[in-house]
Amino acid sequence: MSIQNIGANIAKMRKTKGATQEELAKAVGVSAQAVSKWENGGVPDAELFPAIADFFEVTIDSLFGREVSEKNLEEALAKKIIQTSDDQRMDAFFELLWVMERGLYGIGTDEGDTIAARRQEFSDDEQRYSSVMQNTGYTHMGIGNQRRFFFMMPEQENLSHHLADDADYCALFRDLAEEDVFRAFMFLYKRAADKSFTEQLLVKSLGVTEERALQIIAVMTKYGHIWGQTLELDDREIKVYRFRPQPYFVGLLVLAHDMIRTPGCYDCYAGGRNKPYLT
Repeated sequence: MSIQNIGANIAKMRKTKGATQEELAKAVGVSAQAVSKWENGGVPDAELFPAIADFFEVTIDSLFGREVSEKNLEEALAKKIIQTSDDQRMDAFFELLWVMERGLYGIGTDEGDTIAARRQEFSDDEQRYSSVMQNTGYTHMGIGNQRRFFFMMPEQENLSHHLADDADYCALFRDLAEEDVFRAFMFLYKRAADKSFTEQLLVKSLGVTEERALQIIAVMTKYGHIWGQTLELDDREIKVYRFRPQPYFVGLLVLAHDMIRTPGCYDCYAGGRNKPYLT
């Protein structure tokens, strides 16, 4: 597309963003009349292209109507995330995951077909999913209003062998199956992690004995969730603990929830896998 069409692209992007000519002008340091001139066939000065692209959160190539190429795709994706505000960055990243998963289906996304738009159509307690199961890998994505998450596994040879690498899964599930241990995990994950505590916190919060509280702490220490240190206070020693939350525990709960209550409502679902999941 020729440089003469850049004004039309700026006008289209500005309207899509819902911005006024005055807002764009202020962002790039020109007058509103200059923006109006661009949109009516004029061309911005070359040194303004980066500022204009930053305002629309696009690449400079996009101002010229050029599609993102394979050469600059990763750069464009990274730039979009980096330029998104901290409080919106995860949402922007999640939307990109949705777009890429649709790509696994071999289809694109229509303009406005975002997770945010779909969630507005769901009830507050509704959970929806999207999944792809191919011989090259699989995904499982929660896009509803209850739980939003993304799980992805590319195909890997000898996965079962690597998963069985001295990992005692039975011991883990036995430990978590003990109700007071599980309650302790849930209690501490709901508590600020930067607070030290003694075993008395679990005694009072879980209604267990001091001996049992120490046993629970030992279990959680085994899995790297708690570390302790001895402090000298008023000529006596006190053992205090710090909690180390890990994202994989929350992920385990989210996926276990879907194992217990099999998902039944998919916005997108692509099967076709005939290979075993563990090889």
